[in-house]
Parts: sequence; structure tokens; C-alpha cells
Amino acid sequence: MNKRLIVIICCLFMVVLVFFALTYTPTRADSGWDTSYDGGSSGGGGGSSFDFDFGSGSSSRDRSRSNHKFSFNWPTKTKEREKREYTKWEMTKIMIGLACAPILLYLLCLMLVKTAGHISKKNYNARVNKAPKPEEINENELKYQGEKKIQELLSIKPDFDLFKFYQKAYEIYLEVQKDWMNFNYDGLRSNLTDELYNTYKMQLKALDAQNGQNIMNSFDLQEIYLYDFNIDEANKVFSINVILKVSFIDYVINEHGEITRGTNKRKVNMTYMITYVEESIENHDNCPNCGNPLEDKASQTCPYCNSTIVHKKHDFTMSKKQALMQK
Repeated sequence: MNKRLIVIICCLFMVVLVFFALTYTPTRADSGWDTSYDGGSSGGGGGSSFDFDFGSGSSSRDRSRSNHKFSFNWPTKTKEREKREYTKWEMTKIMIGLACAPILLYLLCLMLVKTAGHISKKNYNARVNKAPKPEEINENELKYQGEKKIQELLSIKPDFDLFKFYQKAYEIYLEVQKDWMNFNYDGLRSNLTDELYNTYKMQLKALDAQNGQNIMNSFDLQEIYLYDFNIDEANKVFSINVILKVSFIDYVINEHGEITRGTNKRKVNMTYMITYVEESIENHDNCPNCGNPLEDKASQTCPYCNSTIVHKKHDFTMSKKQALMQK
């Protein structure tokens, strides 16, 4: 059952309970201890007046004596008893109200928070996920869009060798995985853009600090195809997005060679969206990270911020790798 529905039902139950407790007043039975009450007979046991007749004769004196009734009533005790009962019930209602109020308040606050969180999350998802993400698109749609993009690309670049590019893209992927596994920063620098290289470098530093190593082997290419492309004439940048499906062994070991994550018994099946960019040859005059001028145009490290500088080459490099699916 929906949790919000359960909370609403509990709130309604508590409201009804509190309302009943605060409004209900028990009906007090007639105690009979009333001076105006007469049982209807001088000797009957049904009344509450105690009649003492002196004699059973029919003389006027006897009748006058028989008409004289001795009734013992305790109005003071009756009023005090009713007052005590009334006060006791009032105190009971107050106690019930005090006990239920915090619970009711908590349930109401919980319902409001849950509702507000659900609305906020729904609005956020609606705002962020306006465009469908690749992982939300089925494989047929990916391939269909890729086929249209291939036709468009070949109409712009008729001499572009798509199959040669696929071979190069997979080769770069394998080299990056191998360099990642062996902490080969120079190898990573030659196949990655500045941003992606610095990201990988920080991740490898964190893994090395934990005395860990990511082992990957037995790669098996299942499929690779173009998904999208972009040509930036102003910056002379040509980027291609490909869908890469590959299976391989993937696990992490510690300094003792013990497996701490993953397994070496079976392969994982990964589906990636990888972006490759082809850029013109360019030597940096300024550091792309901090903006300070570089005296040595061929330097690979900024002397001011110590960030790594990857000089652009007229070749494809990996600029982004996003995991879409893992099995």
C-alpha cells in the first residue's frame, strides 16, 4: 500500500478519535436521590423514599400518621458524586487530547514533508529530464538515429572512412583502459583531452592512495556504431559520439593481490556512449586551466597551477565516456 495513503488514513483516524474524545459526554443515569421523587406507595420497594407506617388501620389518625413519610435523601453527596464524575471525564478528555495531539501533528508534518518532497522531486525531474537521456532510449532508437547521422555525415564528409574510425575508436578505448590499469599517466595524456585526463588522474591518485588497482582484461567487442556528430567550424573541432558495447573482466585488488571489488570469474557487459574529438594542431599560449601565459609553448605542465596541458593534435582523442548500461 502507498505510504502516503497509510499516513492519511492514520491522520483521519486520529482526528476522529480526538473529536470523539473532546465532544462526547457520557449520559449519567438518574440516581433517584431526589426530594421530589415519590415511589407511588407507602410500602412499595420500587421507590427511593423509605416510608415507615405505624399501623395498618384505616382511622383518620392512622391515615394522618401513614401520610407522614420519612425520606432520607443525600443531595450533597449526589452533587459531589456528579461533580467528581464530570471532572474525571473532563480530565480523561484532556489526557486523550494531549496524547493524540503530538501524534497527529507528527503524522501531518510527515505527510506534508513527503508530499513536498515528492512534488519537488517531480518538478526537478521534469526540469532536468526535458530531453530524453540515452539510457532511456531503446537500442533500436539509438541505431535508427545513428543511421540518419551517418548519412548526414557522409553528405558533409564523403571521404570520411567510418570503419577506419571505428577501429581507431576501439583502439583508443583499449589503450585508455590499459593505461588506467597500469597508472600510465603519459599514455592517458596522449589519448585524452585535458579535462578528461585531469579527471582520470585525480581518480587514479585516489585509487593509488588506497593501495588499489583496477584489473581489466579479456576484452570482447560486441558492437560499435555512430550515434551523433558535431562540426565546430569556428574552433576547428570535429566530434563524434559512438555507442560501444563490450564485455570484459573487471575487478579491483589491494596491495596483497586480494580482490576487494568485482570478480575475475565472469565478464561484465558494458554499454558506453563515448565522445571522440578531432582537433587541429595547436600550442597553448596560455594555460587552459588558470590562464597564465606559458613561456614554453611545448610544456606539458603549467608552472603556476601544476595542471597537465595536453597539446592538441590532428587526431582523435577521447573527451567523454559515459556508461549507459551494465549487465
